[in-house]
Amino acid sequence: MALLNLIERLDGGEYQSSDRKHEWEFFMLNRIPYQGKHYRLVWCMRDYEIFIGVINCFRRYVIYEKK
Repeated sequence: MALLNLIERLDGGEYQSSDRKHEWEFFMLNRIPYQGKHYRLVWCMRDYEIFIGVINCFRRYVIYEKK
């Protein structure tokens, strides 16, 4: 269920692709907050198609430096 919630957060946003291979564009969004934790989502989209292909999604362990 967490994956669907993370994907829903993409709705309405504009994202710069990190790579392109033929008709596929690849995206990565880092440090997505969800229920007090951070996640990374890697997805792809194909030209002229209305779907998102999730490549990877995992929890990020954020270590904050002391100031």
